[in-house]
Amino acid sequence: MLRALEIRDLALIEAEELEFDRGFHVLTGETGAGKSMVVDALGLLLGARASPDLVRRGAERARVAAWIRPQQAGEAEEDRLLVREVSAGGRSTARVDDRPVTLATLRETASRWLAVHGQRETSDLLSAARQRELLDRFGGPALLEARDRFRDLAARLQEVRRQLGEAESLERDRLTRMDLLRFQVQEIEAAHLEPGEEKELERRLERLRHAGRLHEAAERWLQALREQEEPPAALTQLGAASRDLSEAARWDPELQPVASLLDEAAALVGDAATRLRHYLEGLEFEPGALEAVEERLLLLHQLERKYGHGSSAILEHAERARQELEKLERASFDAEQLRRRAEELEQEAARVALQLSRLRQEAARRLEERVPDELAALGMPYARFQVAFRRRADPAGLPLEGERWAFHRDGIDEVEFVLGVNPGEKPGPLADVASGGELSRILLALETVLAEADDCETLVFDEVDAGVGGEAGRAVGERLARLGRHRQVICVTHLATVAMLADVHFHVEKRIEAQGDGAAAPEEADEALRTRTRVRRLEGEERVREIARMLAGDPSRPTSLEHARTLLEQAERWKGRAVSA
Repeated sequence: MLRALEIRDLALIEAEELEFDRGFHVLTGETGAGKSMVVDALGLLLGARASPDLVRRGAERARVAAWIRPQQAGEAEEDRLLVREVSAGGRSTARVDDRPVTLATLRETASRWLAVHGQRETSDLLSAARQRELLDRFGGPALLEARDRFRDLAARLQEVRRQLGEAESLERDRLTRMDLLRFQVQEIEAAHLEPGEEKELERRLERLRHAGRLHEAAERWLQALREQEEPPAALTQLGAASRDLSEAARWDPELQPVASLLDEAAALVGDAATRLRHYLEGLEFEPGALEAVEERLLLLHQLERKYGHGSSAILEHAERARQELEKLERASFDAEQLRRRAEELEQEAARVALQLSRLRQEAARRLEERVPDELAALGMPYARFQVAFRRRADPAGLPLEGERWAFHRDGIDEVEFVLGVNPGEKPGPLADVASGGELSRILLALETVLAEADDCETLVFDEVDAGVGGEAGRAVGERLARLGRHRQVICVTHLATVAMLADVHFHVEKRIEAQGDGAAAPEEADEALRTRTRVRRLEGEERVREIARMLAGDPSRPTSLEHARTLLEQAERWKGRAVSA
């Protein structure tokens, strides 16, 4: 429960320290005194937006600190300290037990023990998730246990589906890669490449392109060297010259070396002529040979653009692709096992979802029976309260009763509270039919019904009695006081019939006080005055006077004071009966 609250430099509050007890607390005071500032302070601990305008003029920062004493199994634990500070520049900081934390962590921590309900905060009651949460709380342990089981199954199913999606994606990638590698290997193998063949192809291409000129030159010089008759071929003349000089060398040996050189030249010319003959015989003149070589080189260049420069690099790529293909063919991405596991979890989650839905519908019927009585006592005698259920079809949902239904972490149900306020009007969603004050009373009715099931230790209501009076106002007070028997309740109220039932009564007062020595010049008068909001705990006669003020506006009139005392006496008798009951 909230044990103490410190507020410093927050709007009109300069420095206040409030101590709280168990039971029902009220904050009262004149309109505009700043009663809701205490609620705003608690709202900051619950993550409310922090505006620099909240910082008291002239202060560096506003500070809210709450000492909360958690209650577990009826035993109090050590105090937890929650702090939120807002600088004049707009920067916000948060701490839990003197440890800096994020705003989200502060909000999560504070919401374990604090819940603030006001005409601004009741918008939370309009959300489907909040309405489902309230219904689940009312459903009790069996429903909450089924919900926890479903949450676990839903989380496991989502994880298996994620793994299955990855496995199927890997399988698709594997098959796609295998197709690509298989194509590459087949394409390269179909080319029947030989290492280095591109150089031979390029030489052959040049011969084929110039085959005519090559044949003409080789034929001409073959004739000149060996086969022409006029003038005699070079080989004929060299042979004759070698024989003549060898004959003459009998008379002069100095001619013999020249004859030998001519003989060697004749042999070389003869060899050259033989090679020319072979060359001529080997020249290609087949039709289509040039086109075939050009096509082969074009194919080789196309493969080079894909797989690397040169036939050797292309063949090496083919070998790597072949090895990777063999490895992928051996690999196993067994999605079937995950698929079977997902189906098993779907069936189990569907079974628990159906059980959870039935428990919710049973809880809804009981809630529909109890809430209208509370609403009638709170000044809404014609209110009709219903809980509507919806499901949404989804191909990826859970299989139930021949259909597939969408699911979330809390099951398959979409829950909506439906209200009819006035006779003859069709019930509709809360957002369409309920005003802010009515929403506050609906929330109070729900909280009253849910009090025993609620695990939030401190409930804060900001003017939950707005728009009611008389017996309805007294009924609001009785509900708040009854709720205070199970939880710590703090309420901002303007009704004496609510305030009289409080266990602890705080009075909020706005004062205009002088600063300094009070000798300010007229033009500085505004600066010499400061407005402060003070909060005091009322006891005894002070409380009687405040109840009298709330009744008649004049706390000094004897009749008002007497009326106030009578109400407080009645309140004590009511509390006595309530406790004994």
